[in-house]
Amino acid sequence: MRRKVLSGYRNTAWATDYKLSKYQKIRGQIRDGDLLLWRGNGLVAKGIQRLGHQYHNHASFAFVFDKHYTKRVMLFEALAHGVEPEFLSARLERHDGRCWWYQLAAKYEAYRPAIYQAANHYGGTSYDYPGLIKNLFSYVFVDVERLFCSEYVYASGIDAGLPVEFGLIAPRPDDLLSLGWWVKEGVELDG
Repeated sequence: MRRKVLSGYRNTAWATDYKLSKYQKIRGQIRDGDLLLWRGNGLVAKGIQRLGHQYHNHASFAFVFDKHYTKRVMLFEALAHGVEPEFLSARLERHDGRCWWYQLAAKYEAYRPAIYQAANHYGGTSYDYPGLIKNLFSYVFVDVERLFCSEYVYASGIDAGLPVEFGLIAPRPDDLLSLGWWVKEGVELDG
């Protein structure tokens, strides 16, 4: 009986506030084109981490929308339904795992609007299931007709004019930091 009562606290406003407390402290520093790397605890996440020899299993972009006197931090990511936007706070709230934020490197500051345009261009693109599975065992070429998460981030960066490091090979989430597009030290947003 006691176990049921205690498990109910996970969904309270207090638990949500605690989970988002780190995010709330740095929320105002997040800007367009910043990278988010995710490490999940679910079965699919663990499979990607293990088979792909990756610490992180997912990647997405952060963008800030300033409408009606409030700034909303959004993320663009390639998920099962394709490339779609979502509020970062909502994603963090329900995410079973950890998330890190990486700022765009200062030398690429001028690329922020172009990254937004390129990332937005891929909105609605379907998910690349075959590419994801192949990429776990061997790298695949970027296919902009269908995109998995790190392939989407990389293709958007290339379209924005950032320097090409992997050619047309789709990187895995951990490979994105080796591009030099973002600072190497991330800030954990939850956990």
